[in-house]
Amino acid sequence: MEARRNPARAAELWLQVARAEGVEPRHVAQAWHFLRAAGVRPEPEEAGRVLGVVVERGMKKGVDVLAVYDDRSVRYYNHAGSGIVLEPAPPEHAELVDALLEASAGVVAATGTWDEPRLGPPDRKSARMTFLTPGGLHFGQGPTQRLYDDPVGGLVLKGATLLLADITAKS
Repeated sequence: MEARRNPARAAELWLQVARAEGVEPRHVAQAWHFLRAAGVRPEPEEAGRVLGVVVERGMKKGVDVLAVYDDRSVRYYNHAGSGIVLEPAPPEHAELVDALLEASAGVVAATGTWDEPRLGPPDRKSARMTFLTPGGLHFGQGPTQRLYDDPVGGLVLKGATLLLADITAKS
């Protein structure tokens, strides 16, 4: 309600959230979503900063989801209903998390933001990678094997696969 009655004040508060130290990247991404809707844009050097990456793999009966954020938190939700939440991920996962975020920055640098409505979930032969930035969502979606073979996107999908294997083996 406050945003409708006083949009300037709402934008001021969202900007405080977006710029505050120690705020979870998920909340920073949400604040930037509201800010962009209010016409506020991040500075160019901030717009492409990767706050997180969400990798979805279509399965026969649902979708597996791996989300990795720049505070090194990791969330995995299995299509069958189980999940793993690491906040932050233990140090033994740090190298894989950092590599995945670095590969994600490469995709963001090579793509533009997606301003269309979200697509439905990937089917069982497809995958989607969504990159959360202050400037908006970037994403890639397609047949899983084609994404694996892509020189830029493949690094993300392979990194996500390695991290997922590592966290599930140790949980």
